[in-house]
Amino acid sequence: MPTKGPTMEEVYDGIESTITPIQKKSVNLVNENSFVSMKHEFHQMPNPELTLYVFPHFVGKDEVPIPGYETVFRAYEHSHYFLPNKIE
Repeated sequence: MPTKGPTMEEVYDGIESTITPIQKKSVNLVNENSFVSMKHEFHQMPNPELTLYVFPHFVGKDEVPIPGYETVFRAYEHSHYFLPNKIE
């Protein structure tokens, strides 16, 4: 780790000060609009899912506690999408 130079907070504040609120808003709008249009244009084909619940348990020599969680197994390895305007 470097011992000289600006701290991470100073670097972050310096970068934030160079970005104007208008730039922040335009970047957010582009990202949101792109995502929404892609989601509506390409619909996902059916891919059945099996949900498995893993109960809380301990792992390793030190018996580290792992909380319970759910995981999903899909019938097909990859998700496939319909071409635009080809929903059946």
